[in-house]
Amino acid sequence: MAIHPYCHPHPTIFLDVDQTLLDFVGAALRARGLDRNVPWVKYVLYEGGGYGKKFEELFCGKEEFIKCIAQQGPEFWRHLEPFPWADSLVDALYNKMLTRPDLRLAFLTSPGHWPANSAGQRILHMGELWQGTPTIICSQKELCAGPYSFLIDDLGDNCDNFKRRGGHVFKFTNAEILLDAGTTMQSQVISDISNEIDQWLTSIDSFKEALATCSIK
Repeated sequence: MAIHPYCHPHPTIFLDVDQTLLDFVGAALRARGLDRNVPWVKYVLYEGGGYGKKFEELFCGKEEFIKCIAQQGPEFWRHLEPFPWADSLVDALYNKMLTRPDLRLAFLTSPGHWPANSAGQRILHMGELWQGTPTIICSQKELCAGPYSFLIDDLGDNCDNFKRRGGHVFKFTNAEILLDAGTTMQSQVISDISNEIDQWLTSIDSFKEALATCSIK
């Protein structure tokens, strides 16, 4: 029997991993022998956030990009470095869970073009960094969408697909811009996320109250 999405007992925050928490782009550039601070590389990263054809051209095309990362082996995924704001963002979400016992948090990441290499190492790595928070690996993040779901992701397509399936979203800022902007902007983004989550939780509570009132009548 199907369960109506508003009957789901636990609001859940789904937090993207690559370019939100972990520096995939930096590791990929090092594998290619490139420096992200070189102006023409920086330009590409500012334009595309580390994704798409422009980024793949740094590797001489998509196929060479996929091959370059595959050649690094599974350990590539075990050593992705957290961004400077990663702990602060996760801590802010943990703090929300302390004041809201029904709230849940899960990391939601795609296997990309390297499912055989990335899946197990991603789970191990995330468990080492933030023990106790589950990691979900899914190429179609919108499958986790619904009124009780909130996605934080840097890719516009992921956010759009999630929203079309009834979920709530926060499009994360391009990590390259955040790295260069410094702690003030990084803290502001985390504050903006926190405020968006509060509004989403308030809307859930309001709906529950309205539903309860209708049930009584």
